Amino acid sequence: MADKKPRGYFKYTLAVDCETTGIALGADNPAFNPATGEKYQAISWGLIVVDTSTLNSVEELYVEIQWDKKYNWSPQAERVHGMSKEYLRENGVPMEEAVLQIGSLILKYWGATGPICLLGHNVATFDLQFLRETLRSQGVEVRFANRHVDTNGIGFATLETYNSDDLFQLVGLPTRDPSKHNALVDAKNALHVVRTIRTIYNHVINGE
Repeated sequence: MADKKPRGYFKYTLAVDCETTGIALGADNPAFNPATGEKYQAISWGLIVVDTSTLNSVEELYVEIQWDKKYNWSPQAERVHGMSKEYLRENGVPMEEAVLQIGSLILKYWGATGPICLLGHNVATFDLQFLRETLRSQGVEVRFANRHVDTNGIGFATLETYNSDDLFQLVGLPTRDPSKHNALVDAKNALHVVRTIRTIYNHVINGE
């Protein structure tokens, strides 16, 4: 029974990262603060369908989204990702198109009922919330899993890191340009962290 799947097994996980127009500080939902009315939008998504057993990439998607004026815009956030309103107007797709692309990827691997386990840095408290908001902006509901793979926790527990920059550098990734964060690159970085930790564990503990 060596091929028997463990309890809680899932075939795919979705590595994700997003860049946004800002963050609602002090709110439960980083996309919306009901006390102030601040509402922020994801303007780029990097998504990677990952085979859970091998941690190999199965399919990737990168999409940039036009800014909708009903959302707030933070100059500080722009300094992180480097995408201006004008850039997005010329290079981004409308929100409807972005949701169609993301929804089609999800439907292909998880069907209409999920559940979808996410992988990323601060993924449950940040990217998950913005992904829900992105999909719900077009009336799309998907089912997310109760458990997610957060590289922030992995980094703290194994390498004593407190931020993504230090974590990514410790696992051998190049230093990021602080003004040009890219969602797909950071999704790949988070996946690389998980691969590295699993490799170290297999080598040191299992002797592989």
